[in-house]
Amino acid sequence: MGPATDTTDLRLPTNGPSFLMPHQRRLRHLKSVMALQITSDISLPSCNFALYLKNDEDLSNPFYISELQTSSNPRWKNIEEAEFLYPVEQIDQFVLVIWNISKDPPQILHNSLIDLQSLVFIASKEVDRYDNQETIINHCEYHFDDISLPPNTILYKLYDGYYIQNYIRDALEQLNVIHGTKYFVPLQVETRTMNQADLKLMANTKSDINRRINLANALREKVREKLNRQKILNEKIRKRNSMLATLEFLRKKKSDLNEYIHRDEKMIKTKKADLKERSTKLKTSFSELTSSRELVHELKTEMDTYNDQLDRMVYCTNFHVSNIIRDIHWIYPIFSRYPGKYTICGIYLPPSPVLTKMNPDDEVNIAIGHVAHVVVLIARYITIPLQFYMVPMGSRSFIFNNKQSSTVHYPLYMKSGDNSERSFNYGLYYLNKNIQQLASHQGIELGSLKPTLENLLRVINSFDGIGLN
Repeated sequence: MGPATDTTDLRLPTNGPSFLMPHQRRLRHLKSVMALQITSDISLPSCNFALYLKNDEDLSNPFYISELQTSSNPRWKNIEEAEFLYPVEQIDQFVLVIWNISKDPPQILHNSLIDLQSLVFIASKEVDRYDNQETIINHCEYHFDDISLPPNTILYKLYDGYYIQNYIRDALEQLNVIHGTKYFVPLQVETRTMNQADLKLMANTKSDINRRINLANALREKVREKLNRQKILNEKIRKRNSMLATLEFLRKKKSDLNEYIHRDEKMIKTKKADLKERSTKLKTSFSELTSSRELVHELKTEMDTYNDQLDRMVYCTNFHVSNIIRDIHWIYPIFSRYPGKYTICGIYLPPSPVLTKMNPDDEVNIAIGHVAHVVVLIARYITIPLQFYMVPMGSRSFIFNNKQSSTVHYPLYMKSGDNSERSFNYGLYYLNKNIQQLASHQGIELGSLKPTLENLLRVINSFDGIGLN
């Protein structure tokens, strides 16, 4: 071999110190993103970045959103694969958008299509592996101010260092800004030469290798033939042993079948005698069943008669209950003056949200007392227990929460006091729940519990005719 000559290639490496080739880069290798000299109309913008698929033209479906940073040189935290909104770890192209959240609506500060395979290396924080001095390359986050980078420069941190887009690196190389700085290590390229003796030695070595390969191929063929013969012999022995085992199994099976046949014959005789006895019992049972069927027919005829009488009684009862509830409506008439405004006995009762904000008023208390009395009467006549027990006492009615305690009651009237408004709100809510219970019993769905009189009127109107469920 000829002498080796060392030359230094001052071109900067496209890839970093790792052995990961550019075409192998994927989104899972991206660790973090940082930006330098972000251009904005305010000095310290609050910005974050979002990653989109390259076919997401309207930027409506990001698969990653970073945290906010208030700086013109934001350095965002490391990207975790678990934070991706859907699986995108295998992609190598995506759209990066930096948003200025200080604006309303948010303003786009930077928008570019990123191809990880086309990124070029700019700096590393690993030990220099191109010389023997074990020089530590400084972390670029603290030293990029020493290089005149253009505005809106985006740095992409992979696991072996920092990368930028190739057009920025080309511009820096042309300006001779990067060459010779401490951020890049020149690639050492070794140039070697060969003479005629080296070529002859290589030819002889190749001939010897070919001869040994041919010898190894011939030996491999002989071994393969011997293995094939042994395989055929082993297959024959296996088949013979399998046939002997099958023959022994069939002999044992035949013996077992003869034993099963003898046992089944005895069982058939026993079953035959048992079936004869059961046949006699079935005939007796059939005779009894025929008699019972006639009796059931007579009872069914009698039951149909009772059902007809019961239907008539239920019809009459429902009719009377409907008339009673109609009379209750005449005693406590509910009318609508205007859409959404209802009165009971001529007293206007506003909906719950308005009612709870009003000052104490005796007329409102009387109207609520009328509502409580009507609810109690309807529940009594249709015989259903109310969810919340009420005591109608006119303008001083109150209601119990049966789920809490039988001694705790809530007023259905407004009065002055520190806790009166809260207690009144609870009582009014329980009253509306009782009206909802009556509506559910009549098959009515209430959109809201707040219009008390409107909901009660719907319940009363459901009893027109014979509408009692």
